[in-house]
Amino acid sequence: MKQQLGGRTSAHGGVDTTPRRSGRAGAPTRPDEFWDAAPMRAAAAERHFGQLLREYRRASNVGQAEVAQWLGVSQGQISRIERDRSQVHDLDKLERWAKALKIPQRLLWFQLSGSRQTEFAGGEGGFNALRTVSRPDDQVGLGMRQLFRWLGNEATEEPEAPTENVFRAAAESYLRGGWYAFDEGEVALGSQRMRIALNLSRRSGEQALSAEILAALSFQSLFHGTLESAVPVIRMAEQAAEKTGLTLLRVEVASMAASCYAMMGDRDTCLQVLRKAEKSLETVNSSEPTDRLYLASGCALSFRFLGWPREAEGFARTAVKLSERWPGVRLCTRTLLASALADQRKVEEACATTSQVVPRVAPIRPVRDQVCLTSVVRRLSKYGDDISVRTLYSQLAGVGVAVPRIG
Repeated sequence: MKQQLGGRTSAHGGVDTTPRRSGRAGAPTRPDEFWDAAPMRAAAAERHFGQLLREYRRASNVGQAEVAQWLGVSQGQISRIERDRSQVHDLDKLERWAKALKIPQRLLWFQLSGSRQTEFAGGEGGFNALRTVSRPDDQVGLGMRQLFRWLGNEATEEPEAPTENVFRAAAESYLRGGWYAFDEGEVALGSQRMRIALNLSRRSGEQALSAEILAALSFQSLFHGTLESAVPVIRMAEQAAEKTGLTLLRVEVASMAASCYAMMGDRDTCLQVLRKAEKSLETVNSSEPTDRLYLASGCALSFRFLGWPREAEGFARTAVKLSERWPGVRLCTRTLLASALADQRKVEEACATTSQVVPRVAPIRPVRDQVCLTSVVRRLSKYGDDISVRTLYSQLAGVGVAVPRIG
């Protein structure tokens, strides 16, 4: 029997915690505490709208019929979305549903139109509080101060004590700043910012974010040729990702770990890590392109390091197809394919593949792009008499990539 509580009833006989909607149609606005609860963040981290929707209903104590009205679908559709293991890929639907439920951008794996790229929990107070935890920027330099201004942090008031949300927001900012520094070739500065991010994420209690930062640190160590420092960090990242229980995060970290083991020549551990990641994706039946892109790229890079260019080519082609929606990684996946082709003496195709992603005018600035292109240049150097290599070298030299002189 339902219990009456001040005119509001609860089906489970307790207090009905569902916020009032003040007579307006649609989902009510939930407080930050609702969205920042650990189960909600864990559901969002799986990047599966059905899981996020199911946790939303559980936490807010609402039925499928009511949510169906808010989203403009049938109750049967809500049931199917929650049960279906496959992802919803229609971005228009995802955006419409997310806005209907008033899900904050920080929980979403896709960008809402009209929202800023980075959103911090806690509203404007979060921006004010960032000044408290961004003081280490005095030791980091002007770059982070510019970054905070770009994020909109113009307030001057500071809270007495930063919240966990603020530590997490600051950690994400320093992580972003670390990537910026690496892309500008400032390796030491990038590493310093990421280590600050790691300390802040640990203070926030965000294991998933800590694992992501550790993976980023190991990736940068690997990318810049310091394997001895990459291996212990990637092992810490693997342990941290395992503790979160988030399958897709484990796959992302495993893809980087496999490359480290391949560079060490540890073939057995590399293959073991990749097989485990593949089984994890099969378990959640993920069809999300980004998840498969991580694994395909990790396999291609690992097999290239192991000296298996044919296998590397197959996975690199898969990565190229999956990266078409993301211009920012297209150059990396195509040069990965070109390297595998060059290692098999498929010179003309390697040159054509690389040429497709070389910009026509502006110099290439991100160091990651420079390193990717330089790797192809090095592999093609033995074929300097080939006209396709000469043409590509001329194109690369025009955008600032160092190429060997051909007599």
